[in-house]
Amino acid sequence: MIAKKNPGYDLERKRIVLFQIGLMTAGSFTLAAFSYKSPVFKDDHVKQVASKEISIELEEPKEIPKMETPIIKPQPETADPSSGPSINVPSIPTGEINPVGNTNNPIDPTAGLGNVTIPFGEINPGTVEVKPEILDIVDIDAEYIGGYIEMMKFIQTNLVYPQDAIEMGDQGKVYLNFVVEPDGSITNVNVERGVCASIDREAERIIRSMPKWKPGEMNYGKVRSRVRIPINFLLK
Repeated sequence: MIAKKNPGYDLERKRIVLFQIGLMTAGSFTLAAFSYKSPVFKDDHVKQVASKEISIELEEPKEIPKMETPIIKPQPETADPSSGPSINVPSIPTGEINPVGNTNNPIDPTAGLGNVTIPFGEINPGTVEVKPEILDIVDIDAEYIGGYIEMMKFIQTNLVYPQDAIEMGDQGKVYLNFVVEPDGSITNVNVERGVCASIDREAERIIRSMPKWKPGEMNYGKVRSRVRIPINFLLK
């Protein structure tokens, strides 16, 4: 006996239709899966808001009006005439002041001043002599009259070697500076570097005993100029 298929239950004819239906169903599920969006919860909403830039406009502070403090002036204290030491003010004599030249009733300028001590002599500020500045650099240097050779002859002739320096064997150069005034006189003799006290004194004496020099000059005339020279003390 041969089994035969029932044509009413034969599915072979519907295979293509069923395949298309299944293919459409799978495609629908796939499309739904790609187009699915997750719901936005509260925390995600806060994060999205926090990620955005927030601009805040600050209002300028209003100036606070300054309160002016009232200035209280201290009131002068009224002195009580009944308390405190009393001061006797001499009364000023009233009367007519005599004009200059009227000797009938002369006015004593020292009247009412008590004992006034008038110093002997008067100081007149106009008589104070202000010396000009001492210049180290001038247009024409001060010079011994006759030149350097004559100055050395003067020093050798007038030099007296101190006896104590001879006994001690002191010798060397004494460097001096002095000022030649506009009239040629010598002032302000100083020892810059000396040998010993007696030799230094002898060098100063020689400089002070020199005759007048030819003064230094600037473009406006004779000036006070400083001169520096050495004097050599040697034992033979």
